[in-house]
Amino acid sequence: MASETYGGSGAGTGDTAYLAGPFTSMLAPNGRSGLIGQGTSIIPATSPWRQALTAAEAALRSLGWRVFLPHRDVSGWGVRRVSSDVVVRECLDAVLNSDLVVALLGQSFGTHIEVGAALGQRIPTIVVQSGDLPASYFATGFGGTSSYAACLTIESVEDLPNALRGEAFTEALSRARMHARGCAQAAAGSRQRDAGAVRVGAGQRKHDGRSDSPVASPNSLPTQPFPP
Repeated sequence: MASETYGGSGAGTGDTAYLAGPFTSMLAPNGRSGLIGQGTSIIPATSPWRQALTAAEAALRSLGWRVFLPHRDVSGWGVRRVSSDVVVRECLDAVLNSDLVVALLGQSFGTHIEVGAALGQRIPTIVVQSGDLPASYFATGFGGTSSYAACLTIESVEDLPNALRGEAFTEALSRARMHARGCAQAAAGSRQRDAGAVRVGAGQRKHDGRSDSPVASPNSLPTQPFPP
């Protein structure tokens, strides 16, 4: 993972950004089937959503980031026929091996899972809220007061590439790294408190002459047989 002390909007050597966002809701029927789903529909090259994502990827690469774009790298924009378990494995493996997650949450269940996985591993996360992308109620909770992820607000998804090259992204990245450090430190403190409580409890039991073992001491067994 990336160094927590790296400043600016760029990446450290070899750092990877995971660029997440809705997939299924952006698919269009491919061919005559009229079906919407992996392998039967695509996000065409003419799609404004696809163009915004590829431009955003280029913007991150210009800052030194390696970029994993699951719409392309896992699903092939819908062309690749791949089972759901493969999608889950490849997407979450990529999330957990990333140094930054940039996510347009929208109402995408899968993107929410990816963000949750990143936050659980204390990976710096930037939630992008776009005025033209309907957001879930949960997604709206990542505002300026969130202590878990940074928020980057744009008017439309077409604005994302320029936003990533600007000061707003630099500030969001700094906040995301700060939140990740804070969560890691809080988790470490909680583990230390738990370990201390265990040591104190063990010491008190030893002082009282009690055993940690659930097995009864021979001296505590009844000396008289139980009545028939």
